[in-house]
Amino acid sequence: MVVALEYMIENCDSETSANSRAYLKSITDLDFIICLFVVSRVFAILKPYTEKLQSKNCELTQCYDNIQDVATHLAELKYNEKKFDELINELDVFLHDNDITSTIPRTNKFQNVTDYLRHTYEIFVETTLSELDTRFSKHQKNIISIINLLPSTVIDKTLIDVNDIFEFYRSDLPSNNIDIVKA
Repeated sequence: MVVALEYMIENCDSETSANSRAYLKSITDLDFIICLFVVSRVFAILKPYTEKLQSKNCELTQCYDNIQDVATHLAELKYNEKKFDELINELDVFLHDNDITSTIPRTNKFQNVTDYLRHTYEIFVETTLSELDTRFSKHQKNIISIINLLPSTVIDKTLIDVNDIFEFYRSDLPSNNIDIVKA
């Protein structure tokens, strides 16, 4: 892409050349590159799970288990320093390979590129985790677990499958004796 834009800058009419220069400046801007690296890192984790969630044969309870897996991987991204160091190294290699200077604008409140990357990284991961929690809350999972109590599915279930929903609605049941559920 960069090569094509550079070619257009040198060999096209003035309007195309100006537009190509603007696009090239945008995609070689450190702000853009950092955001691109952060988003691609998070989306690389999300992609396989979104494909599973969109499949026609995905059960609702399995969907929530997948969401928990995603949240675990994202939390690992946020709190595992080694994962962050890998991202820094990949960014440094990319910047070096593409002859992009590793400096942040003077107007930026961060002292260096690493601090700026960390801030962007943590905010994006935290926002993604927050959105997952909002869209797939524990209460919604409990509601989905009610499916385990339907006569058509209760035959195939064990106490472990219905225990969470029993505990959640224990105070609402006529009898809160777990032995009745076991029977």
